[in-house]
Amino acid sequence: MLTGPMPLELLDYVRDLFAPEDDNLRLISQSLKETGMPEGWEISRDVGQFFVLMCRLIGAKRVVEFGTLAGHSAYWLSQGLPDDGKVISIELNAEWAEVAQQNLAKVGVGHKVEVRVGSATEMMAPLLAEVDATGQKYDAIFLDAAKAHYPEFLVDRKSTRLNSSHIPLSRMPSSA
Repeated sequence: MLTGPMPLELLDYVRDLFAPEDDNLRLISQSLKETGMPEGWEISRDVGQFFVLMCRLIGAKRVVEFGTLAGHSAYWLSQGLPDDGKVISIELNAEWAEVAQQNLAKVGVGHKVEVRVGSATEMMAPLLAEVDATGQKYDAIFLDAAKAHYPEFLVDRKSTRLNSSHIPLSRMPSSA
């Protein structure tokens, strides 16, 4: 029985087996390096595959994520949605948002992902207004930015107004 952190060799094996890197992920990762974005902030392939599974299990059609970077998580989330599904991705850095939107278009999921520029706290009001106006809540929320505001999003229940089933996804720590 494994009692400590997963050995890196085992983690790599699991990632290669269940979430192999494809050309799309390589393109997104390459742009991250070429544009000088922070490396290591993107979600890992195993977590990405978990997001795909969760979206499919709950039948998600609409997802909102806070923190886009180069588009790794938006790519994974879009893979768990039907063709008419939508990911709204909020990114504070306008340059990163533009790179991400270009990446997502290049890998064929641009029609499923809309990257918006702004801070998580600033964008909450327009998102809530859209939900109130349309009655269409988000099926899942991925919080990967504005970590200091998690209590505001979760405890103050702003995210429950965005999310009908209240399944918040957050980046999980790993031993890698």
